[in-house]
Amino acid sequence: MLFVKAINPKKIVVIFAVLLGIANIYTIYNFGFFEERIVRVFSSSVFLILLLVFKGYKSGVLVLAFLCFWLADICMLRYENSLFNKLALTFPILAYSAISKHIYLKIRPIKLNKYIKTFFGFIILLNVYMIYEIVEVIELGLDNVFEKIMIYANGFSLIILGTLAGIYNLNYNSIHATYCIFFVFVFVLSAICNVLAYYLNLEILFYFNRCFYILGLTIMMLYLCLQKKEELLLE
Repeated sequence: MLFVKAINPKKIVVIFAVLLGIANIYTIYNFGFFEERIVRVFSSSVFLILLLVFKGYKSGVLVLAFLCFWLADICMLRYENSLFNKLALTFPILAYSAISKHIYLKIRPIKLNKYIKTFFGFIILLNVYMIYEIVEVIELGLDNVFEKIMIYANGFSLIILGTLAGIYNLNYNSIHATYCIFFVFVFVLSAICNVLAYYLNLEILFYFNRCFYILGLTIMMLYLCLQKKEELLLE
């Protein structure tokens, strides 16, 4: 335990992130679907282990988020199977919901002027439209209506998560809020690339998806490694 406390968690996380990023890119380039999915499971397993080693179970619902990402990756191994397909689409929603709860509990009521409200409204509507367009593009590759509904559900979960992260940044002037909106934004990019890569078989997006995914997990780990100092509430 003393050894764990003596090392710098942030450096360890970054080193593993770089190594895992290289391993994922190499696997995608040289092997097929199953092998690259195995490496994805291995990657999320490493992050989950690092979380438990450095933070234990003290991170609350964010431990659940990491666990759900890991379970989703395991289910992705047999994504073409009807049951595992449903589970692989369900676990990310649970992960996004867990992160949303974590952020929601940090938010304090503040007054937003009409310009900020208009901006948020525009961004939300734009994202809803993007989800609709993405589903329309990939619809021919979907196996059933449930799969379509779950992709919509994933999209709306990300919209809620992104909105909360934005409000959190309006609440606080802190490195915590900055890290938070970064990993949320990266997870959104990862999810978009993942859907388009798989259903449209766009090979280049497999690389982007995996890099964004590793980066998102990395930033979320770094966020958890930040010291718990009081954040400055913006008036």
